[in-house]
Amino acid sequence: EAKQDMQSVAKTVKDLKEKARLVDSAMEAARNAWNVAVQAEEPVDRVEAQRGMDLALEIIRDLHNLMPELSAAAREIEEANHAALEREQKAVAGHAQVQHFWEAALKAAGAAKSKIAFQW
Repeated sequence: EAKQDMQSVAKTVKDLKEKARLVDSAMEAARNAWNVAVQAEEPVDRVEAQRGMDLALEIIRDLHNLMPELSAAAREIEEANHAALEREQKAVAGHAQVQHFWEAALKAAGAAKSKIAFQW
């Protein structure tokens, strides 16, 4: 289970980083479009200004729709981190009672928790 969580977290973090890069570039594009639109002075430029504002608003709407995905990914990582912590605590408790049996489980749980925490 820990190995699956680590793989899942690694994939989720990779996806989260990619989406964060998309958000950054989209925000920059929206900012640029908005600035061009605001600076328009001539009547001909006002048509272009409206297009710039429309583009900026469309990008912002797209970003708004992306936010639930980002929140879900962050929740998934938090849950995996919590599960890793619980597994480690269980292994520590078991190790105290039956040391020779739980030693490998404690080592594996600690490694999994460390890897997930590093990803987060």
